[in-house]
Amino acid sequence: AVHFTAGVASVLLLMEGQPPIVNPQKRSMLDVMRDVYQLPPEGYDYFVHHASSTEGDDHVSELEDEHASVARELLRRYANTPELQDQCVRMLGRALDLRHAHFDAMLRNFYDPAEAPFRYQDVAA
Repeated sequence: AVHFTAGVASVLLLMEGQPPIVNPQKRSMLDVMRDVYQLPPEGYDYFVHHASSTEGDDHVSELEDEHASVARELLRRYANTPELQDQCVRMLGRALDLRHAHFDAMLRNFYDPAEAPFRYQDVAA
């Protein structure tokens, strides 16, 4: 049987415990969504509160750090046998592999470097 801590590791820790998404120019997802794709505030608000925060040099928002802390505490408390810990590690590894495959497929099938970046246009305007 799969223990709930495997879900904590493979979903919550994967998403909330990942390093911030910052490109080589130190631009966060918030910067890119706002400045490159020109989304309106309601389109990039999610990134204000999550891993792509522009607060400080680490680009990790307080909310994102709190979520990762909760995941780590759940794992410390309830993945309390070597078997459960091994299951968590295996499921996290599988989730990482699937996440990478997902983004690799998007890049391979939908990215064309010759195309200009998407720009949001308000059709109601």
